[in-house]
Amino acid sequence: MGDRIEPTVTTPVAPAVTTPVPQGSEVEIVRGFRVQLFAVTDLAKASTMAAEAGQRLGIEVHVVSEGGHFKVRAGDFTDRGDAVLLKSRAASLGYDGAWVVTDEVELRK
Repeated sequence: MGDRIEPTVTTPVAPAVTTPVPQGSEVEIVRGFRVQLFAVTDLAKASTMAAEAGQRLGIEVHVVSEGGHFKVRAGDFTDRGDAVLLKSRAASLGYDGAWVVTDEVELRK
């Protein structure tokens, strides 16, 4: 994927595009970890890549707008070790450029 940029660890400036939270569920936003799979400049491409990655990984995938790029990030982890395990699984599925990033994550209550 030629659109990969160098990894950075920053706070998103826009809310993530995610699947809706089921009614009656409360979400708490906390500092945690996600696995960044891609970063592209086209929102439609990022959304398509996120949907595909979500199906392949079987986990919620977010699109985060940051610094003119749309970053495709998987998971909502408070434990870095869990994110590292997902990174390894992602790499085994062909997401070779995946890495763990610090991010605001959604915890469902």
